[in-house]
Amino acid sequence: MENQQPTPTIEDYLSLIFSIAFDNEKITGAKLAEYLGVSAPTVTATLQRMERDDWIAVADKKQINLTNKGRSAALAVVQRHNLVECLLYETLGMPLSSIHDEAHRIEHAISAETQTYLSDKFSDAAFSPFGMPINGQNTGISNWKPLLSANTADKLIIRRIIHYHCTREALQFLENNRLLPGEPIQVIEHHDFNQTFTIQTEHDQQEISVGYPIARMIQVEKK
Repeated sequence: MENQQPTPTIEDYLSLIFSIAFDNEKITGAKLAEYLGVSAPTVTATLQRMERDDWIAVADKKQINLTNKGRSAALAVVQRHNLVECLLYETLGMPLSSIHDEAHRIEHAISAETQTYLSDKFSDAAFSPFGMPINGQNTGISNWKPLLSANTADKLIIRRIIHYHCTREALQFLENNRLLPGEPIQVIEHHDFNQTFTIQTEHDQQEISVGYPIARMIQVEKK
């Protein structure tokens, strides 16, 4: 079992569990079913196999955690995925709204040799196009906060788009309005009563209304 390699399906679960844990969210079968778009019985059966094979451990209240073996395998998938996103976005010029799904399809077929070349190619890149640390570590991002916590008049820089459970339409909205990592913005208004932000982009002073579902996808840092 020590040298067991995860199947593509297991890799999908491992990387998603890793990503949810990275954002300090509780990991449950119901959440995995929602994000993966599969039925609850399918998730239950897969998680049972993963627990049997020591990829995960299920704690009280059905909280799912990666084992050391599972975390190591998940980190390998996440790193491959981030490197492929860099290739698609930086080198091939694919739109941000397309690269996550495409990288997801490619990541399972990347050999160790190809990954080495990708690592060399993007050795100067610390983050994926979405702002995810390529190495999967959360060091150096302690000042990043959810846009939801921002106040009126805050001047911010977008640092990350949490994209692993976003629709392509939501990503296209962010892309079309240049609400992307590295972009400076300012909060003009924040209305709790209708759950919206009005934010202004620095590059063209455009004011954009953003609802809470989109705001949850955006992590920012104060300028």
